[in-house]
Amino acid sequence: MESNQEDCNKFNSFMGIQPFSENLFSRKKLLCEIQQYFLQDVNNSALVLYGMSGVGKTLIAKKYCEISYNFYKNFVWIDASFGMLQTSLRRQCQILGIEVHDSKSDYFNVELIVEKIHNYHKNEKTLYIFDNVGDESAKNLSMYISRKPNSFMLITS
Repeated sequence: MESNQEDCNKFNSFMGIQPFSENLFSRKKLLCEIQQYFLQDVNNSALVLYGMSGVGKTLIAKKYCEISYNFYKNFVWIDASFGMLQTSLRRQCQILGIEVHDSKSDYFNVELIVEKIHNYHKNEKTLYIFDNVGDESAKNLSMYISRKPNSFMLITS
């Protein structure tokens, strides 16, 4: 598995992040590289973990959250698998107590939902994890990426 930088321009707990599995093989070097990448660029950094299915990208992202809890104020885990991205964003709004319906009880458009989530965390160091981004999700991923200061993105394929 390789890590790769891509030109993509929280909530004070681990809520929404599944517990870490101790079955993960030691990837200390990779975890250190991820940490160093985010430490050297403090504004709007994005890092993509990609590789074959089943090699542990999601587990590495979870472990990175676990070891970096002092670096970030918030962690926002977004399930970006096929058909789940918008549902996951709406769930984040519910967790944060952000309204996602208009006066007619219709969902706000996704751009407004994304903006509300980013504005909620705008003054805090936040790691957004987009997990399991596939071809369909990748096409429009830039619209979900925060441009706010102190926003960091970890993306798994």
